[in-house]
Amino acid sequence: MSENKCETKYPFERAACYIANRYTNLEDWQEAQREATKRFMNGNLSGQDMEDIKRTIKKVLAKYNKPGDEWVITFIPASTNKRYEKRYEPLKIYLREEFDIPVAYFGICIYEESQGRERDIIVTGNLYRRKNLLKVKNKKVILIDDVVTTGRTLRTVGDFIMNEGAKAVYGVIYAMTIHPDLPEKET
Repeated sequence: MSENKCETKYPFERAACYIANRYTNLEDWQEAQREATKRFMNGNLSGQDMEDIKRTIKKVLAKYNKPGDEWVITFIPASTNKRYEKRYEPLKIYLREEFDIPVAYFGICIYEESQGRERDIIVTGNLYRRKNLLKVKNKKVILIDDVVTTGRTLRTVGDFIMNEGAKAVYGVIYAMTIHPDLPEKET
């Protein structure tokens, strides 16, 4: 099984793998990770899903934390502002209880929300800062997302946060899309 070439200037850690629906004949663990990723996308995380994100955040902190660093945790926007809150609200509440780090929505919004197909919604010209919900100036930011495939969204939102004065951005991705050597569904 091969992972695709995710190119982003921001380092990231992932909790799981995601195999797109177009692939068939998955092993049980692959199907379980696909279903967990779908739960994450819909804001229906299980306790284990949240533990996986917590473990991944701890991995980032262990790797990049230095004495005196100030951290914040926030989320990459979804294709609509309503989906953004639905997807991340349970996780936001959970992480606030688990970490002594500010966890909040950063306030990045989308000018034109998705009207169906979600690709190409989160691009530089389509983002704006609604209000100052989370201070990032001179802080290291952990940026959480559900799935990374090419890294473009992480780059775009990471650049946006860096332009707001962040010291560094690190991704915590629930799942990374992989392209296995499996048959694709016939259409």
